[in-house]
Amino acid sequence: MLRFTLIHRVSDGNPLCETIDEGDRTVQKTLAQCKTDAKAVMAKLGGSNSGGVGSYSGGATSKTSDQHGSVDTRKGFCFHYLRRDDVVYLTCADKGFKSELALHFLHTAADDFAGRYPATAVADAMRPFACIDFEPTLAKAQTRYNRDAADGNPQNQQRISEMEAINSELSEVSHLMSQNIEDVLLRGEGLDSVFEKSQRLRHSSSKFAKQTKYLNWLAKWRTYGPFAAVAVLVFFFIYIRMYWF
Repeated sequence: MLRFTLIHRVSDGNPLCETIDEGDRTVQKTLAQCKTDAKAVMAKLGGSNSGGVGSYSGGATSKTSDQHGSVDTRKGFCFHYLRRDDVVYLTCADKGFKSELALHFLHTAADDFAGRYPATAVADAMRPFACIDFEPTLAKAQTRYNRDAADGNPQNQQRISEMEAINSELSEVSHLMSQNIEDVLLRGEGLDSVFEKSQRLRHSSSKFAKQTKYLNWLAKWRTYGPFAAVAVLVFFFIYIRMYWF
């Protein structure tokens, strides 16, 4: 893991930019000591590549003005540096972090920094951290390289596989839940249909009962109606004879 990155001017050691230390409280004190050692290493890079901080190993890159190397801090971390013209880039990484990846990160940072700040801007920088606005870009690149290193770690690959398996199981559970919800909705639609049919049947039965009652009354009228009519006529005839004649 890349812990922090420093960018200094070689000629006078003026700090131009740096990232915040990455690590929990248990390593913050060690990283603070490492940062002091890193500044000493960067100061020595302005002269000879020798000193008492750790063991040096270095070489030249494809660019004639670039020099790179690594320094073992003997504290569980390793410094990787790149010197280009009057600027030195140094990153502190865990010892297990691949040096090739760390140097690739430094070359990327150097290209981005040089693209934003030409040599004249670096030479004219009078105050410390004059290029601190480059820190977000530097921190983002550092995080990206840490993620790439983690993706190449077998343990992290196993964790990623486990997460993918969990996501797959969650997808299956979500699919089953969706099916169950659809079944419930379809069942609800079926219940609504049965309810509507029962309402129609109830209405039809009520209408049929009324019609049956009317037909029963009509049948009784046809049966007893003539007798009732004759009885009314007889009663009317008797009434007239008694009171009018």
